[in-house]
Amino acid sequence: MSSSQNLKNKKFVWEFQQIMADPDPVDVFENIGKYFHANADFHCSHPINDQQGTDAFIASFRQPLFASFPDLQRRNDIFIGMQYKGKDWVASTGYYVGTFMKDWLGISPNYGSWE
Repeated sequence: MSSSQNLKNKKFVWEFQQIMADPDPVDVFENIGKYFHANADFHCSHPINDQQGTDAFIASFRQPLFASFPDLQRRNDIFIGMQYKGKDWVASTGYYVGTFMKDWLGISPNYGSWE
């Protein structure tokens, strides 16, 4: 993979991560089509499970997540692009951090009471 293609691939993934971290749901709805077909299948862990289409994915995962963590941010620790076995890869590791304000997936926020 050329270094210019590597940069294009990393830019594409980076922009997607920024869109998904945007707290404005209108921006996400307007821009997710740049990254996924409207009828894409999303295979998520339980209890979100399989979702068909970007609207279902946003409604079942992203909107409830941001409702519960309104200041959610993604912090990348490692962000790389490479070619492996003839395929272009972009990978990142990191953390999502935010203030837990409302129940999410049946889990109640802990307001600091450790007693």
